[in-house]
Amino acid sequence: MHYLKSAIAVALVYATRGLGAVSLLAVLLGVAGVKAVAAAPTSSRPDPAAIIEHRQQALAYVAGLQAYFYGYPVVDYLRVMRDQITPERDPGGVYAPVNQIAFQDNLAEPGGLYAGRGPNTSTLYFTAWMDLTDEPVLIEAPDTDGRYYVLTYADMYSEVQHSGRRTTGTGAQQILVVGPNWQGEAPEEVQIMPMRTHQAYLLGRVLVDGPDDLAAARQVMYRFRMTGAQRPPADFALPEREALTSLAFFEVLNSFLRENPRIEGEELLMAQMNQVGIGPNAEFLARSVPAGIRRGLERYAVTDRMSDLKRRADGSVVVRLQQTRPDTEGVNWLPVNDGPLFVTLRFFEPAAEVLAGEYAPPAIRRLP
Repeated sequence: MHYLKSAIAVALVYATRGLGAVSLLAVLLGVAGVKAVAAAPTSSRPDPAAIIEHRQQALAYVAGLQAYFYGYPVVDYLRVMRDQITPERDPGGVYAPVNQIAFQDNLAEPGGLYAGRGPNTSTLYFTAWMDLTDEPVLIEAPDTDGRYYVLTYADMYSEVQHSGRRTTGTGAQQILVVGPNWQGEAPEEVQIMPMRTHQAYLLGRVLVDGPDDLAAARQVMYRFRMTGAQRPPADFALPEREALTSLAFFEVLNSFLRENPRIEGEELLMAQMNQVGIGPNAEFLARSVPAGIRRGLERYAVTDRMSDLKRRADGSVVVRLQQTRPDTEGVNWLPVNDGPLFVTLRFFEPAAEVLAGEYAPPAIRRLP
């Protein structure tokens, strides 16, 4: 178990610093308290104990690093779950008990209820954390009369499935979200949505077709229903934010791996993690291991539903991402700040060439 020191050190340092390989290894050895093995004189025989020690350290290094990358979505999801099923914990104000829906009344904006990772400004959001350990959760989707919506179901590995207008239509429907141990049957008219983990996340989006449509979109959104067993937050062993950068990360991941079914094709990875005490056949205890700004225009997207969308004569749309309003006629301004940014191109109902990978989005070019 003590060889895991090096794995933990490299995982945490690698994840939080941009060090080169030599510097990283030096920090690894220093943080983990591993002493360098001096080169033996050429006339001496290699020390078998030192060779074994070096091999074990290398194994822990590789397995710990892989475990951190593999398990980050799991531990981060569990951390967000803790914040959002506990009153007054989530920085954005999202709260609903397990197996209940948290609705957002307004379009996403900085500081709002859903100002998360890459939100759009064309839909209302609603979310839920589902516990499927003992029984399924039933979701009732209303007839939206053609209005676009999508329900995204994510397991704790962040693998997703969908239902909604693009995949299942807009008629009234019932979806039974089931966990990996579920053995029951559902009526023929009920869709089954299987999850690979005992906990899962629901993200719902309902289209708002411009400011005048907001009230009608809200009415549609509030007709979505969820029914499932109620459990208090204390029933779940959920991590604090600090777990992402401490030994507690591996304790959380190990507990998750032992409690959830394994995924086919990961046998070798799990065997490596078992050897250093992190995998599903081991029990890891951390204590046992030694020591962007708001923008004046308040616009965050350019969409085909904008009343002031500018198109050129050939139907093309040009978007300028810059801090000041462009002087050029016929272009759409997407204000940005002076820091790093990322751009998301969303297709709500992609055409066949998009789904086939035949559509190449235009490149973003830096202007002189």
